[in-house]
Amino acid sequence: MPKIFQISQGDAGFSYNGVNYTFSDVDTIDYTYNKKNHLTRGASGTNKLGIAYKEGLKTPDAAEVKVVDCSVAIYKLLLTIFNDASRINFWFVDRATGEGFTYKNAAIRDKPRQTTIGESEDTIGFMFAVECFDVTEKLNDE
Repeated sequence: MPKIFQISQGDAGFSYNGVNYTFSDVDTIDYTYNKKNHLTRGASGTNKLGIAYKEGLKTPDAAEVKVVDCSVAIYKLLLTIFNDASRINFWFVDRATGEGFTYKNAAIRDKPRQTTIGESEDTIGFMFAVECFDVTEKLNDE
């Protein structure tokens, strides 16, 4: 079975200018891996093996993060990084195993902001998303 990460057992944060910032309360992280393997063949349909090709090599991987709580200073720093088009390293690490992933030299894709206003627990917090081409996964061998 592949590694199943849980927010309650990990830490998420980012580093900027050599300083690490950890979010005190993250609700979800949605991350995508855009490279895909495909097969194709000619319209005659006689090739039973197919020709392999890749998709998504020009599309960066992304992570979308819902932060429930963090300091105003960290939020303002994220806004500054977004406005300046600076780069960060975004990471999630399992506290028990050290497993996780890092988006290195990532750009903040969307302005960090509250996306839903309401009275339920699902509307507390803000979203931000990063994109990058250099994603490192650390999974311990079993």
